[in-house]
Amino acid sequence: MLFPNIVPIIIENETLTELGDVPKLFFDSRGQASVATENGKVVMCETIEEKVKMFIQLHLRTPKGLYEVYGEFGNTYHNYLGNSAIPIQVVAAEIERELREQLSGLNVFERLSNFETERLTIGLKVSFRVILNDGEINISEVIS
Repeated sequence: MLFPNIVPIIIENETLTELGDVPKLFFDSRGQASVATENGKVVMCETIEEKVKMFIQLHLRTPKGLYEVYGEFGNTYHNYLGNSAIPIQVVAAEIERELREQLSGLNVFERLSNFETERLTIGLKVSFRVILNDGEINISEVIS
């Protein structure tokens, strides 16, 4: 036989409940992510707070459905941002809903609070507090 008989592997969708190894990322002024390295090795997040913060930053910057590999991860607000017919309050509510939905799958997440948005010329600034089982994180991100 010229070609081997390859059986496709089917991986069932699983809900993310635990954050495993998460690399530290840094974002440049254009919002492009790069993996942080030290001595040629990828630097991993060490605390739960760092992992959740990376998760949130990636969620806010990843359009849902753009890449099939991400599945249901990401957001849809990019479809509405910049559309003057849609009030900013509607966009802000959608960002909060989608973020809460993604975070609710994590076993360390309790709730979001103090969610605020501010329209900027380059996009939207979102600020909020993430309450975890063992602490909290203040997030302030500019998304465009």
